[in-house]
Amino acid sequence: MKPLNVEDKVVLQQDETKRWDRRGSIIEKGDHRKYLIKLDNGRRIWRNRRFLRLDHEVETQRQSVEKKHVRFQEEMGERRSERIKQKRLLDL
Repeated sequence: MKPLNVEDKVVLQQDETKRWDRRGSIIEKGDHRKYLIKLDNGRRIWRNRRFLRLDHEVETQRQSVEKKHVRFQEEMGERRSERIKQKRLLDL
């Protein structure tokens, strides 16, 4: 498994229910694959890497905001590129 970094947002698997429904962020790396996690409710717990996943919901929210911004610029007639758009002639 790929190592995680401090301040990464993660989802944790609960011991009893095996559900991936607890969220938090990494505040410290321990020995081997142990990470200290600060949960959204403020509690701090140590977890092994196998019980952690990156929170992809945060990533998808960032991407959707960027896509909305680009679409808005296109609707307003602004181009992302400074390059002048050339007219294309069709070869008949």
